[in-house]
Amino acid sequence: MKKTTFFSNEDLDNILRRMEGLTTDEKEAYLDARLKELESLPDSRKKELQEAARTGMKRTLELASHISVMNELQRIGNVVSFASIAKDYFGKSKFWIHQRINGYLVNGKPACFTNEQIVRMAEALEDIAKQMQETAAHLKVIAAQERSTVKKLKTGKE
Repeated sequence: MKKTTFFSNEDLDNILRRMEGLTTDEKEAYLDARLKELESLPDSRKKELQEAARTGMKRTLELASHISVMNELQRIGNVVSFASIAKDYFGKSKFWIHQRINGYLVNGKPACFTNEQIVRMAEALEDIAKQMQETAAHLKVIAAQERSTVKKLKTGKE
């Protein structure tokens, strides 16, 4: 299995890799030693490492967000038709939406929703939920009318 690179800077990535499998105390000691090394670096190198850390954190947060979206949508996969959502709300194919829901590779990169598409998906689900609630309410009215009609027929009153 390929390991994910969290930081674009090899030094920071190596620090994280070396910490794998260490106990909490060992990690603290290792990090203390690395921090002392970092303090002795020239300011230009410190800035480079800070930027690499920011870039890595940004990518990690984006990945976490994507995984959260995937998990939420996969939970309702048996309830809603994503093919219908893709067509009706995005003007796209069912393949397009499933690529994003499942994080399939497209042009060598995992497909994911943009922020705007996540908002549109939320609005689509709200619209579908509203339609389902309206349908449920109508079904209850129909059932009540049917019970009333059956009762009247049984008693002979109209």
